[in-house]
Amino acid sequence: MNAGLPVIAFNFGSSIYEVIDDNKTGFIIENDNEELYKEKLLEYMNNLSLREEMSHNAKNKAKDFDIKNIVPKWYDLFNNKNI
Repeated sequence: MNAGLPVIAFNFGSSIYEVIDDNKTGFIIENDNEELYKEKLLEYMNNLSLREEMSHNAKNKAKDFDIKNIVPKWYDLFNNKNI
């Protein structure tokens, strides 16, 4: 995503929604639905404006996981006296 490549992934659990914003930064496909996977891949490949939009969104989403943003959150989590 940092390079502007949206993600197409099977839904393996709730954590995937923390990384991928479905239909914005990529596609989340129900497990084992290979036909839907193919459809979404073709949709992405055949639609320039969708590729450009999702690429932009993916780059922005990747910033959420940049070390400058994530380390302070981990630091706060482990140093929070209320936990």
